[in-house]
Amino acid sequence: MPFQDAELDSLARSRDIYRDIRDTKKQRLDQAYTKHEYAKGMLNPRIDSLGTEHDRLYSAMIDAYSRASNAFTYKDHEGAKYWSDEGRRSKAEMNDVTAERRQLIDQMRVERTAFHDVRDAYRAAKADYERYQDAFQARLEWLKQDAVKRRAERDRGRSQAGVKSTKSTHPGHGPLCDCKRCGSSSTSQFERTLSDGSIIYGDKTQEGRRPNTPARPRGSYKHGHDWDGGGRVPHDNLGHAAVEGARCAACPSGYHARRPKK
Repeated sequence: MPFQDAELDSLARSRDIYRDIRDTKKQRLDQAYTKHEYAKGMLNPRIDSLGTEHDRLYSAMIDAYSRASNAFTYKDHEGAKYWSDEGRRSKAEMNDVTAERRQLIDQMRVERTAFHDVRDAYRAAKADYERYQDAFQARLEWLKQDAVKRRAERDRGRSQAGVKSTKSTHPGHGPLCDCKRCGSSSTSQFERTLSDGSIIYGDKTQEGRRPNTPARPRGSYKHGHDWDGGGRVPHDNLGHAAVEGARCAACPSGYHARRPKK
């Protein structure tokens, strides 16, 4: 987690919970869809075939009854009986086809309803996940913007502290001073690489001055330098940070910015 924030952590936990629920619902939806498609593939052709058979039997029944009526009109009692029997047979078969077709349609309706229930459950779980995901992203974006704002305010405060430090000339203070009047700022420091490759740095107001002058009494300021990759270490100076070869009791070599003997 890029930010330590209780609300963000809570949103992340809720998002993860609903993501797992969504994934579970998605698996069930896939299974229900496969079952629904199989049912459609098996039932729909039979339903269509029974519909065609129903229409054929209905036409046959109407034709048989019409022939029976004509035969009766012409006193053809034997013909009238035959076509009446054919009409009743077609009607009975049509009723059986209708019953089977209705049963298959009901079965298809059950399969479709079950699929829609699983689909709606998945859509609800997906909406819940997306809601928490959006809330998480919104909170995260707010924290990012707040961090940028705080960083800008901190940098602005440091910049203002640096201006005060540059104008400060009271004894014993400078770029390494932590007092409220000075603050800490690199704008009042100098940094130079000497001929032996070491780096010295210190207060710009004292750069180039000889050591132990009234403007900078002995031991009243700090300096530091790098040598042999040992890192920059500020310490009190008995010489001067800006003068190569000045005496420095705190340096290993006895002279400021000289490499220590190995």
